[in-house]
Amino acid sequence: MDSGVQVDMITGRPVEMQNPAREAESAERKKRRLKEQTEILTALQTEPGRAIARHIMELLDLRIAELTAADPEAKAYQAILEGFYAKVEAGKRAIEKYETMINRTGG
Repeated sequence: MDSGVQVDMITGRPVEMQNPAREAESAERKKRRLKEQTEILTALQTEPGRAIARHIMELLDLRIAELTAADPEAKAYQAILEGFYAKVEAGKRAIEKYETMINRTGG
């Protein structure tokens, strides 16, 4: 005799009723998302795509520098590091991280 909601033994979460329309919609969303991601990766492998990515990274670098300059805590960290003769270039490190991510995609 069944009583209560069926529970997935592995996750401990309630088992959802199968809904073919919902499953089809979910599959379609996943398919669209994959297509969009493929298009973006393909675009980043072209020279114009790389130029756009570089420009966005430059804008990000400028923004990080602005935020760091306006943040007292970031200024304090920077002063500490400069006291050890090291200049903080957090924006450039962030840009290098994003460049590495883009280069890994084949760009």
